[in-house]
Amino acid sequence: MQLSQLMAGFNLFGRNHRVARDLSYGPDPAMLLDIYRPRSGGTRLPVVIFWHGGSWKGGTKNRYAFMGAALAMMGCVAVIVEYRKYPAVRYPVFAQDGALAVAWVREEIVKYGGDPRRLFLMGHSAGTHTAAMLAYRPEYLRDVKVPADSLRGFIGLSGPYDFFPRPDLRPIFPIDDPARPWCLQEVESTTLPALLLHGRLDYIVSFQISQRFAATVRKAGAAAELHVFWFLEHFTMVTAYALPMRLVLRPWRITKAFIASQSQN
Repeated sequence: MQLSQLMAGFNLFGRNHRVARDLSYGPDPAMLLDIYRPRSGGTRLPVVIFWHGGSWKGGTKNRYAFMGAALAMMGCVAVIVEYRKYPAVRYPVFAQDGALAVAWVREEIVKYGGDPRRLFLMGHSAGTHTAAMLAYRPEYLRDVKVPADSLRGFIGLSGPYDFFPRPDLRPIFPIDDPARPWCLQEVESTTLPALLLHGRLDYIVSFQISQRFAATVRKAGAAAELHVFWFLEHFTMVTAYALPMRLVLRPWRITKAFIASQSQN
């Protein structure tokens, strides 16, 4: 049993949220999402759209029920996104599909108690890369007519914002392009605040990448809050949001505080 599946099991106890599963946001059968919302949380709640990791070629939203539950526990409407992966598609389709998910959420989320004017983009690992592209490369959301002021913040876990693809990832990215268009080394002027969380023991994506990206966001004109956790690595960075780990580790509380601070009208 994978760790994410084990953590999901803990969230079955005392469940205080409702779930709508496998809602279609695009033309491909893989383009589905799940929505988690508090049972008694009112309406016009902040909305967090989350993309899972998996090196752009693996993983599934179905393993991240614990993240939906964790975000709903914060008083948010959580959207866990499934997306097309390699070898069916390559970069930049991940971001293009992600933009379609955001557009769908903006149009439909009121039906599920969410506020389309208070959207947060969040991801882990490869999913963080997609969320960051949508947050800081304005062309993707502009192409689907989502206004920039719909977004309130970006939350990145273990994000590969600036990297060169390892051998197994090179078919996914245009490595012959010297501009490295998949990297976020530069960001246009932005006011969108970022919360970046990374495990210092991460052996897949170095925490120094998040340090560099925090500086990039600040240089572009927005606030960037960075937290590096000494005893977390790549996978425990995301499972820190599950029960029982979120009771003793800080990422869940830090994320809740960030969303609350950026959700004020």
